[in-house]
Amino acid sequence: MMRRLQRPADLRGGLARGMTRLGIAVSALVTITTAFPSPVNGQDMPVPVSIQIPLLTKILAFDRTFSERVGEDFVIAIVYQSGFRASVLARNQVAEAADKIAFGGAGQIPVRYVFVDVDQSRSWRWRLANSAADVIYVAPLRAFDLSLITTASRSLDMITYTGVPGYVASGVAVGLDLFANRPKIVVNLAASYEEGCDFTSELLKLARIE
Repeated sequence: MMRRLQRPADLRGGLARGMTRLGIAVSALVTITTAFPSPVNGQDMPVPVSIQIPLLTKILAFDRTFSERVGEDFVIAIVYQSGFRASVLARNQVAEAADKIAFGGAGQIPVRYVFVDVDQSRSWRWRLANSAADVIYVAPLRAFDLSLITTASRSLDMITYTGVPGYVASGVAVGLDLFANRPKIVVNLAASYEEGCDFTSELLKLARIE
């Protein structure tokens, strides 16, 4: 299991102070109307990536263990398929969104990302294992066994996150869905525990539990 460099103790406090009202943050990020930006695939990803990534940083502030596991930067491994157009679009949108954020409040942590192409059958597991990622973002995939990713995430102590809500029931720890025209957090409790997360009750009250 990869070990992360421990951040100063006040990091978690700073994150929590800045993000303790996640429900308000969700509403502030987006009021969904008919002008809501089109997702990569309306059926697969109901919440646009431009909303998913800022929410990711807020969701992780409610993981009691996260500040002890993140290192000198916040790394997202974007898992995608080069042979699937919707997946490549999602990859590009995640990268674009990640370029616009920093993790945390006053003591911001730089955000970087790495691409992990599961169509590269001989190297994707190696690339993921050597990415030093804190989060695995699972893009829309076609005809791919998700358990290969979630098995790797548990062994590597990496949190899985996705904009495809159906993937949460299949073992991804955290995702986003659409409910009453607003983003809804979806948590697979068993998966999140196996990946080392310890989400607070404040987050779980706002989430749909799988």
